[in-house]
Amino acid sequence: MKPLKREVFDVGQLMSQFPPVCESLRQRFVFELAGAISPAPGGQLHVARWSEAGHQEDVVGASTFRVEPRPFAYPKSAIEHEVHWHVSFADPQLAQTGDPSIVEQDALQTAEHPALGSLHEALAAQRQPLQAGTSALATSPITITGVERRCAITCPPGHLLSQASARELRSATRILTSPTASNILAMGALPQRFGRYRLSEIPAILKVAMTSFNAARVESRRLDAAVSRTVIHTGFWGCGIFRGNCMLMTILQALAADNVGVDLVFWAFDKAGARIARAGLTHYKSLASGRVSIPELMAELEADGYGWGFAEAN
Repeated sequence: MKPLKREVFDVGQLMSQFPPVCESLRQRFVFELAGAISPAPGGQLHVARWSEAGHQEDVVGASTFRVEPRPFAYPKSAIEHEVHWHVSFADPQLAQTGDPSIVEQDALQTAEHPALGSLHEALAAQRQPLQAGTSALATSPITITGVERRCAITCPPGHLLSQASARELRSATRILTSPTASNILAMGALPQRFGRYRLSEIPAILKVAMTSFNAARVESRRLDAAVSRTVIHTGFWGCGIFRGNCMLMTILQALAADNVGVDLVFWAFDKAGARIARAGLTHYKSLASGRVSIPELMAELEADGYGWGFAEAN
């Protein structure tokens, strides 16, 4: 598996030439807080677009799946030769500088990683598609390595910051005086449809997850030739504004991880989300225990009758 295209950006030049365009005063407030610390943004971003990858037809069952009943987080790993990735639940407009008052994972991720906002503007200026693919479901993910995380925004479950004062927003934003670096995996979800998932839609979603996870696995080797484990931090992908089914999206990501050979940390937002994620994992394991082929498993999932519109906050 090779990238369709790779670009390297100097972060200092990127943010100077293409400052993030803020759609709200609150977004600008967060960026100014994060940008006020030293050292100045530095390093390089490696941005790669990946083509669709093939996959095995059998369920392999080789990954680990850990559920965290908390909002999306970026913990440090002390394990040598272990490469971690954090999913951006991106629509075709990768890394939009949306209003962080809306508790959406990708908008918060961009607020915490200001260079993503600059990358969005740079790619837009080049008139490049911000996520590859020509159909409604983008099948070509994007990997971004070495993105500085300059602040951490705390959004309690069920709490919106749309009416937050400057004091409240400052309280919710913890500046990282020693910024950490994140590897971002941007994978497009299928926009909202209605009724039951059709058999044609379920394999299409699985294909995106497999291609994306495989891209992260391959890129991990570039980052560390001795990599022993690729860990992907994800959650209810496509279950926010796209109104995807949380149970189904959990199952498909677990299957993709097993097929590709990566491990998942699933950030389920709260205890209720954790129950859904664990139920999805249990059902997936029961289906896969018979060593069925992937087409057979797809048919089983279609027969389960999963419906659109059962969304959870991500």
